[in-house]
Amino acid sequence: MRTRGPAAFTLIELLVVVAIISILASIAVPNFIEALTRARVSRAKNDMRTIANAWESYRVDWNCYPLDGDNDPTAGPWWQIGLIQVTTPVAYITSLPHDPFFTWAKSGAADVWVSPTYEVASAVLTMSPNAPAPYGAPDNGFDCYCVFSIGPNAKEEFTNNDHWPAASNCNFIPYDPTNGTVSVGDIVRLGGSYRVGPWKINGVDWRQWKLPFD
Repeated sequence: MRTRGPAAFTLIELLVVVAIISILASIAVPNFIEALTRARVSRAKNDMRTIANAWESYRVDWNCYPLDGDNDPTAGPWWQIGLIQVTTPVAYITSLPHDPFFTWAKSGAADVWVSPTYEVASAVLTMSPNAPAPYGAPDNGFDCYCVFSIGPNAKEEFTNNDHWPAASNCNFIPYDPTNGTVSVGDIVRLGGSYRVGPWKINGVDWRQWKLPFD
């Protein structure tokens, strides 16, 4: 009498299992990516709040804000530019957080630098004649600032941020999750006297915008 071997899956059964796994993966992976992006946005906002606290603490001591936290390596090592002022000699912040959306972007044959840390643009909107001149800042000091992250699309869209808030050559696209979790725009946090003056966003007076960072 011939004995039967162990039962095995048929090809149809295997195809059905593979199809089910594929369907479940197609549902789970986008949700995971969505949740990961939201978590990174939350982290960026918390980091920027920490940087803003350091900027405000510096102002208490110096009566104005630090220089730009500009991390462009063509201007020199980032630790020799703006953000160093809140780490030494007084540690207003113990370490500089890195932007979770940091990346290197390609533009033709050249690498485009996107800062590994958040950037800060300091500006003068109101005159402060009694403010000291910290580390080479103008005599009237800085009285407002803008901290920004490159956002989920990993592309800096705060053009000419060193000239913020000059209306003629500075624009930025604020990140708005209602346009999609991964969408254009930088995550922006403004501080100081930024509500003063006629500066613009993309050519439109800032008062006409419903700013997502308010």
